[in-house]
Amino acid sequence: MKLFIVCFFSSICFLLLQACSSSPAQNYTVVSHTKIALPDYLEQYIGQDVSSIRRELNLRQFGYETLGAPIQTPNQLSYTIVRRIQIPTPMPTMLSDSSVGAIPIPTHTPFYDVQLECQVHFLLKDNIAQSIQYRGKACKGY
Repeated sequence: MKLFIVCFFSSICFLLLQACSSSPAQNYTVVSHTKIALPDYLEQYIGQDVSSIRRELNLRQFGYETLGAPIQTPNQLSYTIVRRIQIPTPMPTMLSDSSVGAIPIPTHTPFYDVQLECQVHFLLKDNIAQSIQYRGKACKGY
């Protein structure tokens, strides 16, 4: 009986420690303590000339990056904005068996890397930004 109680409490302690130590790893990058929406940030560039926009636009501070250099035509200045996110994959469920201390061993990457793209177009008149258009399904999340 004593052995049973010792084994029982040891198993409970082990399971509690294992549960606390095996929470999924979460990689978060804190970019800014003030959360500002992308459209709100970009609105400040309306009325500015193209050279100011190219020089001052800093999307990295919000966790975004651009694909390549911006493309300029006489009527617009276009950026392709990328946001990489990681979507966690579910952990496999362990089948209950007689081995109390079984530890699941991950056999694959615990997340999917996803790249969301959004095209931002500054509509220009005489090289001055007049308005902004967004294209792409990923723009809706910004």
